[in-house]
Amino acid sequence: MEPGRLVVLNGTSSSGKTTLATAFRDEQARRGEFWLLIGIDDALSKLPYQWVDMGLPTGVGERASDGLWFEDTPDGRRLRVGIVAREGRQPVGVLRHHQPLAHREVRPLAD
Repeated sequence: MEPGRLVVLNGTSSSGKTTLATAFRDEQARRGEFWLLIGIDDALSKLPYQWVDMGLPTGVGERASDGLWFEDTPDGRRLRVGIVAREGRQPVGVLRHHQPLAHREVRPLAD
């Protein structure tokens, strides 16, 4: 099985990541390559609320300390990952089913 490729764009809000990712994906499509573009907002919105604390009005999920949460630090706001997310069990385990995509014809592009 051929190894997959993954491109991750990191930058501040409104710095042009999505514009660059879209242009990259479209250029690769013109060359006959399929790249899947997934933004962090897309991924976070799919997580079960019980395991997240994103600072939303919905409040803190009862299992957020085991899942994902934002924390204010002296270096700014950071995304923290609990044991459930780190070990690949639910809810992040769902994302693990997509790993074969990175090893085949679909190439993920994380924005």
